[in-house]
Amino acid sequence: SKAGTVAGAAQEELEEYKRELSALKNQDHTVKRLQQQLREAEEQREALVAAEVGKQLQASTAADAQAEARWAEREAELLASEAAAHAELRTLSKAHDEAQERLFRTKEEFETRHLANTQQISLLSEELQQTADELTRLKQVP
Repeated sequence: SKAGTVAGAAQEELEEYKRELSALKNQDHTVKRLQQQLREAEEQREALVAAEVGKQLQASTAADAQAEARWAEREAELLASEAAAHAELRTLSKAHDEAQERLFRTKEEFETRHLANTQQISLLSEELQQTADELTRLKQVP
């Protein structure tokens, strides 16, 4: 019976090992399942991060394109404004040159007329003097 007790104890110990082995196998399966879930969660997180980065990149690219379009539009406006200013400057410069030319011609005409008038006054003054002299001489004749 001692052998029966030893055999029973050995049987009981063997059953305990089998339970522990089964528990360890279950834990191993649980660990493997959790590791798989962790990998899947990591992949999902990476996919979500990549999608968010993609969205932000796309939004940034769109914003950059809009900003570039606004800058191009502003540059075109400034170029058009500059061209208009140059055209206006040319027009004003031409008008100024024409006014200067008219002023020069008017001054020349005035000087020519003034000289002619001065000469005419001088001639008339001489004629007047001659007439006055003649009148004085005629008055002296008895």
